[in-house]
Amino acid sequence: MIPQNRYRLNEYQISKMADGRLWWNSHTGFAIQIGGPCYIYGNVLLMGDRRGEENGFMKSEFLDYLKNFPLWNGTRYYCFSSAIMDTATGGHLSEERLQRLTRLPTAPDFDAIVDGKAETFKLGKYQISISIEGDIKWKSYSGISQIIEGSVLIESDILFIGPKLCDAPEKSKREFIHTLQSLPKWNRTTFWCRSLALQPVSTDKKRSAHVVVKSAKILQPAEREFRNHQRKFVQEMWPHVTDVSAKWASRIRTKWIEKKKAFRNKID
Repeated sequence: MIPQNRYRLNEYQISKMADGRLWWNSHTGFAIQIGGPCYIYGNVLLMGDRRGEENGFMKSEFLDYLKNFPLWNGTRYYCFSSAIMDTATGGHLSEERLQRLTRLPTAPDFDAIVDGKAETFKLGKYQISISIEGDIKWKSYSGISQIIEGSVLIESDILFIGPKLCDAPEKSKREFIHTLQSLPKWNRTTFWCRSLALQPVSTDKKRSAHVVVKSAKILQPAEREFRNHQRKFVQEMWPHVTDVSAKWASRIRTKWIEKKKAFRNKID
């Protein structure tokens, strides 16, 4: 399906189809383009697993191509759905689950998460603690006996485990695990993530928050033919370049071994 609108998000192209579906594309390897579906969940653009690959631009060409599109402004954040876990099952999200849940209300009220009393929960190997003031922190074990802790970020019904801030005062890993097993399971958010995989959507202050999408620049036939010829030439020459580099490295290695032997013979 031909995209109705196209946007730029970092090094990704976000395409919006006529039926509302979203698709991401990016560059990888040698003139290879990959892509997959996207889902909006609250303030987060969840980028689904890659569905395939095809021949495309060189990386510099792809990045130049992206400059033709306005910045993505449909969400405040983005991350790959593969990093998100289901709180209830502990498993990764399937595409079917994403399609169902993105149509539901996604952001619970803060009062539904923090109800004015100190509480502690279990989430995988993490202990999630909520203070009376509403601060949320995590604790977990690391190595043989180290107990560590850090901050938590909750955005759009997803709990993100932040980076380690310091060592926790607990001394015994065994006691920590024993206490952890007795805690109720975390159920204040539908999803969670083991790391702070959430990325902010960069905004250009010179652009309006509501951008009129412009059509991409279409290459003229002569320019397209030149770029195709250039790409084909690089693909044909690359094996020769790597072969020459390998021979050059082998020659230097041989000379170094010869000099090393000559030096040892001189000492002897």
